[in-house]
Parts: sequence; structure tokens; C-alpha cells
Amino acid sequence: DGETALMIASRLGNEACVRALLSGGASPDQAKNSGETALMMASRGGMEACVRALLSGGASPDQAKEDGETALMLASSGGNAACVCALLSGGASPDHAKNGGETALMIATYRSDEACVRALLSGGASPDQAKNSGETALMMASRGGMEACVRAL
Repeated sequence: DGETALMIASRLGNEACVRALLSGGASPDQAKNSGETALMMASRGGMEACVRALLSGGASPDQAKEDGETALMLASSGGNAACVCALLSGGASPDHAKNGGETALMIATYRSDEACVRALLSGGASPDQAKNSGETALMMASRGGMEACVRAL
């Protein structure tokens, strides 16, 4: 499936191995057959130290899978606000959208994850950006009765 040693170390949260592998020349942006990178795996799993190590080792914060999904979206879907903040400080675009127009802010809102919503807004995410269907994060929060997210947005 194309998984590398760097991906395994990142997924398991082994920062020391991630740094050693990067120092040894491992490619931080190599992707599995699915398009997933080490940064995406670390972000999804909430491995903030590995996210920071990968970013400092040259990982592209906005590399996307075929459907447009990025590490920031995976961190948001996993409720990993610390990884969201690390990715935003590392240059991730807060408004990058998947093929259907869904952004990390919309994903966090759908999950009713106030911490991720606030982190994304602080990082410059636009609450007015709409999916291809026209729905915004605020509309999603209102429809779902997510009062904390409505207040944040």
C-alpha cells in the first residue's frame, strides 16, 4: 500500500524516529497509494509533536489527497485542536476546500468541536466560505443546533 517507515513513526507518534528518519533523508511528502502522507497520519491521530517535526522537516502543509482532503481537515475531523494550531502555524491554508467545497472549518463545525472551530477562526478561516451546495459553516451549526459553534462563528 506504499506505507513508509516515516508514515509508521508519524502514525504512532514517535517524534524521535520521525526526526531521525527526516535527518536520514526520508521524504516528508511521499504518499501512500491512497494519497495519505505522514503529516496526514500524524494530524489525524493527534500527534502534535510529529506534526511539528514533519513541518520543520519540510512537509507540505497543504498537500491533498485526490478528493482534496488535507492534514488540516484530518486534524479537524479528529478533534485535534493542537494539531490544527500547529498546522496553521506551519502555513496550512485555513480555507482549502475538498472537491465538494467542504473546508476544515465545516468539518469541525459538523463535529460540533468548538475548540477546533475557534482555532481555525483564529488562524484565518472564513466563516462565510460555502460548499458547492451553498451551505456555510454557520448554516451547518444552525441546522444542527450547535449553539457553541454558532456563537463562535
